[in-house]
Amino acid sequence: MKRPLRALAAASYLGLLALVIVWEGWLAPPTPVPRAFWMGLKALPLLVPLYPLLRGGGRAHVLSALLVLLYFSEGVAVAYTDGRREAWGGVAYGLTQTALAVAFIVSATFYARVIGRDRPVRDSSGMEP
Repeated sequence: MKRPLRALAAASYLGLLALVIVWEGWLAPPTPVPRAFWMGLKALPLLVPLYPLLRGGGRAHVLSALLVLLYFSEGVAVAYTDGRREAWGGVAYGLTQTALAVAFIVSATFYARVIGRDRPVRDSSGMEP
């Protein structure tokens, strides 16, 4: 059960990172602010927990799920606002970002829960019973 959850979490996280880089680097509509600024602002927070996440740490999965909630919120907002403006590229980006965020949050939460059950219970002194 651990292996598929960890694989889904890693795939959706890396997919979200790739989506943000591709969108902000090439596909996003032009803005007065340089693309590199937006790419750095959105991609760097995803790079911080990447190494411990790929190593399979339970805490990294939980903290990354909290971080990805921001990307879920942005995806919903982009899909809604671009849908009202009939900018279908932005709608596709927002919906894809939202779907990847939901997939990661669910799989990372269940993965952390499953590996948490496998760890021995310790009492208040730090010793196993």
